[in-house]
Amino acid sequence: MQESSRHNRRTIKIAAAIAAFLVIGLVVLGIVSLTYGDKAKQLVVAEINKHLLAPAEVGEVEFTLFRNFPDASVVFRQVAIKPPAGAENTPGLLHARAVSLRFGIFSLFTGEYRIRSIDINEASVTLWRDQNGRNNYEIWKKSGGEEGEQVDFDIQRVVMRKSKVYYRDLVDGNDLAVDISYITLKGKISGAVVEAGLSGNVTAERLLIGSDDYSLKEPIDLHAAVILDQDAGTINITRAGIHAGGEDFSLNGLLSYGKPVNAMDLVLFVKQADIEQLIALIPERFTASLKDYRPGGRLTAELRVKGNYGGNKLPLLTAGFSVKKGSLAHLQHKTRLSGITAMGSYTARTSNRTDRLELTEFAGSAGKGNFRGKLLLENTGRPQVSLTLSALLFLDEIEAFMPEGQITDARGKLVADISYEGSFDAAARVPEKASGLVSLADADFVLVQDGRRITDLNAALELQNGSVMVDRLSLRTGRSDLSLSGNFRNLAAFLFQEDQSLFFDADVRSERLCLEDIAPASAAPATGVGQPGNPATGIFPERVGFNAAISCDLFTYRDFSAEKVSGRLSLDNRVLRVDSFSMKAMDGDVSGSGVLNNRYGSHAQMVCNASLKNVDIRRLFREFGDFGQTSLQSRHLKGRADAEVQYGATMNNRFETDAASVSAIADLEIRDGELVGFEPFQELSRFLDAGELMNVKFSTLKNRIEIARKTVMIPEMEVKSSVMGLKGYGSHTFGNDIDYHLNLLLSEIGRNKKRRNPAPSGAYETAEGGNTRLFLHLTGTVDEPVFRYDSQAVVKKMADDFKNQKQELRQALRSEFGKDRNAPTKDKKASEVKFEIEWDED
Repeated sequence: MQESSRHNRRTIKIAAAIAAFLVIGLVVLGIVSLTYGDKAKQLVVAEINKHLLAPAEVGEVEFTLFRNFPDASVVFRQVAIKPPAGAENTPGLLHARAVSLRFGIFSLFTGEYRIRSIDINEASVTLWRDQNGRNNYEIWKKSGGEEGEQVDFDIQRVVMRKSKVYYRDLVDGNDLAVDISYITLKGKISGAVVEAGLSGNVTAERLLIGSDDYSLKEPIDLHAAVILDQDAGTINITRAGIHAGGEDFSLNGLLSYGKPVNAMDLVLFVKQADIEQLIALIPERFTASLKDYRPGGRLTAELRVKGNYGGNKLPLLTAGFSVKKGSLAHLQHKTRLSGITAMGSYTARTSNRTDRLELTEFAGSAGKGNFRGKLLLENTGRPQVSLTLSALLFLDEIEAFMPEGQITDARGKLVADISYEGSFDAAARVPEKASGLVSLADADFVLVQDGRRITDLNAALELQNGSVMVDRLSLRTGRSDLSLSGNFRNLAAFLFQEDQSLFFDADVRSERLCLEDIAPASAAPATGVGQPGNPATGIFPERVGFNAAISCDLFTYRDFSAEKVSGRLSLDNRVLRVDSFSMKAMDGDVSGSGVLNNRYGSHAQMVCNASLKNVDIRRLFREFGDFGQTSLQSRHLKGRADAEVQYGATMNNRFETDAASVSAIADLEIRDGELVGFEPFQELSRFLDAGELMNVKFSTLKNRIEIARKTVMIPEMEVKSSVMGLKGYGSHTFGNDIDYHLNLLLSEIGRNKKRRNPAPSGAYETAEGGNTRLFLHLTGTVDEPVFRYDSQAVVKKMADDFKNQKQELRQALRSEFGKDRNAPTKDKKASEVKFEIEWDED
């Protein structure tokens, strides 16, 4: 008990002695501060003013021995350094809450002050260089080294906390903004050489080098040893460690500065870094293509930047890398590549050098599938590729890596064993070298653009240098099937380059082909025909051409159907030509040729010649939708027809015809024709029995029909029907306005028919033999026809008949008496009277 009491008393004595010592020390420091503080402040401020080349503003100056003990400090509060003379338009160099200059406490007694350290708190430092090369940071006059100076700026340590540093160089276009949590710079100066150690935590919020943005949002921990040679203008990074995004990097190399064109040689190395964390460090504009993917794995890489920079010059960037346990997963799909290994190198593009990516080996898995190979890609602007690939892939497992927005819901198996070497740019004139086989089995997918599903796609392709030989390719879509074989030229370049063309020769076979399945109307946007300003989205793709032999057992489009279709099609420069085309259609035979010119982009011009033999008229009208009119429909017609048709029209990219552009000439022959229940004929019930008009049969009818300016023009013709003998001519517009001139024998008008409005004498004409013809004028519309007596037609008919009679009489007299009479026989008297009759032409 007594021992414990003595121990406690001893402890109390020691604590009291320490406290007394501290109190005495504080008192002494207070006395020293009061005695020497003002002198120290005056000397330091005077020396700063002697060296400073720019005006400065200070809110308050303090002297303290306590804040940085055992060093003494002169603290400047609310500091602002303005631009130097000659650069008044540039920003000020410094705005700081506090700047502390530290020196040894014994300087107070010796009178020689050596400033060894600077602490800067809550500062904004702006380094500026304008278009003329003037800057705002050369503000310190170098000491002449005179003897007797009481203040010596021998800075060996600079500390910054909670500060921001900005740098803008309008000459080189560089713009930096760095947020400093804390940073410490230690070193020693030997003449113009500074050996320094750097450590701290910073964030490069803005890092614009020329036109490139390398900004980083992640904080970076730095530890570096640097040698700065001010005379040579070089920074030698002997060793540097960088910790960012959970990964450690090492950096070393040499960097020059201060000249219009400077040199650098820097090497950055990372080992077994997490790829996903590395991607997070890279500026977003460089990783935009990966926004839908999640990469993974471990990367070892050495990146070297060597060459000149500044004055529109960029250094050469090269990298060697390897990937282990790599993966690439799509964020919206289950698609994932895994087990990726790769080794390779990369060289970036410069002003006199193309970029180059080489994978000396790569391999990986995609679900049940796998792939391996090697790749050399040079000049991404005009790519030259050397690829060796062996792959077994299942389309549902790689769907997300297929061209975006083109297909979805893919299934099937792809097998490839190929070797390819060539350029995707035709201007490069590098001959392609390709060999190998590609096959598709039981493929199935949906086209995103129009929702069509392609099924049962099977193909066997062989690469033969610049061509792809299709040994077999078959597919189904909707109700249609297609199979083809042929040769595709320049296929690889067409698939990967926008300005490349594709041409193929093929034999195409189909058991059933529905045009709606191959080219649905919804696939092309509606555009006005020939209207300026509409998008030139053509029917045919640009830079695609072909020659194809077509054979189809059954072809359908809407209500139209045809069998045994055959012909040759060719497409060149968006002009489709059809030759030797034939088919069985409408219970007859159809053949012809034509051209569809789509060079105009927003519309196409069609010209064709067609020959129809013994076709069923009712099917003709029904399968062609009654040709867009509602007056004369398929239910009204019976008979067989032959026709030779020349047709031309303009259509938009949805195959919709511009009615105003249609022009056609048809030499038509109809046999055993019938008009059944044709409503406009009921208007003739004023003249004929209505019952007879319900089913009008007529014998062979021949005529030439012309279409132009939305009007069907029918030359004069005679129709001998079961009801009457009818003659007439006229026109019929697409809007169903009619203008027909008709005449018929009065003897054929129903005798028992009592007409409320008997025909006037001027409406009929009696020919030789006592046959009297009644002339009618049919106008109005098909739905509301108007019949009138046609007195003018009678006058015209009589004038034409009289003229014809004069012509016949003239010809008869000339034959009998004129120059064209047979020469007289020898027994005629020579004195026989000869005379000529001259006729007026009218």
